Amino acid sequence: MLFEMASGNMTIRIQDNSNDELKSIAVALNKIAEDLQKINLASGYISAYYLYQNLIQLTFVLNNDFILLSFNNEVPLTLKYKPDTIVNTDFGKLIAQQSKDLWNGILVELDKNPHYNTTLQLILITGDNHLLQSFCTVSRLLYSDEIVVSSVSTILQEMLDINDRLSGSKIIARYRDKGTVDYTSHLKIDHIIELLKNENKYRNYTNKALGEESGFGSTQIFTRAFNNRTGLSPTYFISKLRSQQHS
Repeated sequence: MLFEMASGNMTIRIQDNSNDELKSIAVALNKIAEDLQKINLASGYISAYYLYQNLIQLTFVLNNDFILLSFNNEVPLTLKYKPDTIVNTDFGKLIAQQSKDLWNGILVELDKNPHYNTTLQLILITGDNHLLQSFCTVSRLLYSDEIVVSSVSTILQEMLDINDRLSGSKIIARYRDKGTVDYTSHLKIDHIIELLKNENKYRNYTNKALGEESGFGSTQIFTRAFNNRTGLSPTYFISKLRSQQHS
């Protein structure tokens, strides 16, 4: 998801509804994605635009028993199967568990209606046990019992393979001089600092409440992270803010 947004597709930005207890985590993840997008644009490692070259089409031909008869060249390359290990096998074996119910429902409809066709999102499972989300169109060929499954997928993994020396954590470490955990922790603290500066009500929160608001698992971890980031305890930081407000 982060690399999807980092490549320019910000439509899947996490909503940070104020009533959602995951707000602080959503803010942190969205900020990481935005920073990754800026880093990628500056470095040229991954285009910061959602180009069609990042999309790939997979085509499968099945018989009336849903056995995989043939497929285009991209299928073994993308799904990382040897062709002879999937040809003449049940296509359902390529469907991840999360999409089994959807696929079984399609099988029922195809049995009932020879003209049935549908477009939906299915999750495919690759030969190396990764999940690939695909938008699939399923339909029967005219004058034939054969069934065609045509899918379009965003191949972010290929971009990662090309730039495997710069995985997400390595990009953060290289450009921010810190690991993923430290970077995320700093984002959470930055978020709570902004709240303390801009909304007086947070200055009345206990350290425990501030830690929960910023998404830390315990008060101790929060206060340590706050001190590491600011050089001050949360209590002293708040007292300084109050002093500045009244001066």
